Amino acid sequence: MFIDENIFKINHPQPALQPGVVLLAEPFLKESYFFKSAVLLIEHDPFGSMGLVLNKRTSLTLNQLYPAIEKTDLPPIPIFCGGPVDHRRLFFLHKFGEQIPFSKYIGFGIYIGGDFDALLYTLKRSDSNIYENVLFCLGYSGWDAGQLQQETDESTWVITEPDKIDFLICHQEDEFWRHSIRNLDISYRRWLSYPHLPDLN
Repeated sequence: MFIDENIFKINHPQPALQPGVVLLAEPFLKESYFFKSAVLLIEHDPFGSMGLVLNKRTSLTLNQLYPAIEKTDLPPIPIFCGGPVDHRRLFFLHKFGEQIPFSKYIGFGIYIGGDFDALLYTLKRSDSNIYENVLFCLGYSGWDAGQLQQETDESTWVITEPDKIDFLICHQEDEFWRHSIRNLDISYRRWLSYPHLPDLN
């Protein structure tokens, strides 16, 4: 059965691209890293853009990468795939703010990076849910100058402010995308009915 993707195309005015916004992929973006993905935009300037995919879990845990963590009471902490670039580089997003020296504020209560030992110390002492406060990613997503703006102009991505997404750090996968779509204008609900493998329908 042929699926006309134009039926699912939606063209609405979008907020400006800036660090801190979340990019939600249109459902027919089939590239594996970005299929039904939500990407937090970390950097955006005339030279290019960089972001982290929030909802593509790997089979790895932080405990496997850092065996010393196994000696602590910390539960297994999953690692997500931040994108197709530089898979040997580990990033972390968190909500601990200035408790983590050298971290950078992205916006909407989210920080990136900082002193890793301080982060582990904070996680060990925190009474709050780890999975709601920190997200680890291997690799990142990158765009050349002007590329991301072109893709958003073509409605490849929906630009969403994180305050419209009520669980930005959530450790969920496809359901994160689906929940985020439900929070958009009602016209986007048709994306939820787009077949997972349209060529097989």
